[in-house]
Amino acid sequence: MWPVNPERLTERNRWIEAYERAARDYASCRFIEDVGSGAMAPDAKAVQVLHDELCQATGEAPIA
Repeated sequence: MWPVNPERLTERNRWIEAYERAARDYASCRFIEDVGSGAMAPDAKAVQVLHDELCQATGEAPIA
């Protein structure tokens, strides 16, 4: 449940750290292709770049 009860915050933070260590070597999605003109609003492009970076969408890591 969110927000996390303060008494369980340490446990929650440990879980997040373990998850992030395990997820580091995996991608959550893979970029396949661009479709369309490629024109994009700068704010939307910033979101796409962040998404692709965090998901490792353009790398070689195996899909989780």
